[in-house]
Amino acid sequence: MGIPKLNFLLIDDDEVFNYLNKKSVTKSEHSKDVEIFLSAANALEYLHELIKSKKEFPDIILLDISMPVMNGFDFLEAFEKLPVKFKTKTSIYMLSSSMNDEDVKSAGNFTSVIGYLCKPLNLKKVDEICNEVLSLKKTKKKNINTKENSNEIYTIPMERKTGLANL
Repeated sequence: MGIPKLNFLLIDDDEVFNYLNKKSVTKSEHSKDVEIFLSAANALEYLHELIKSKKEFPDIILLDISMPVMNGFDFLEAFEKLPVKFKTKTSIYMLSSSMNDEDVKSAGNFTSVIGYLCKPLNLKKVDEICNEVLSLKKTKKKNINTKENSNEIYTIPMERKTGLANL
């Protein structure tokens, strides 16, 4: 069957971090496709287009917190309003230049956020993210197949959400 491949969406207004993060992501054996947006609003528009065209949704979103116009938390509020069948396919990791306790706590309030990471990423961090997401996808699939209500949302306990903060 081969190595499972994942689609990434990088959202960061800093082109240097996008370049570095894309380089790390594309080195991973799990990387299938990487889309980059300098604006959270444009990324959200892209996701709406994917929904309309019924194209493949990203498996992983790497989201910067501090951006002009629409910051990472504004993006998350809008993302969580997307239809369940789309947003539950995606795991979001917040990216920041610092480990701000308030930001970590705020990120934990969103069910779609799996972890909080310091920039820039490296191959080891990307592989750990991929392995965690693949593990979660197996668990979600197993849970959905064994539940009477297949619309039930699988949520990750808070300790899992902040578990990657120290990578």
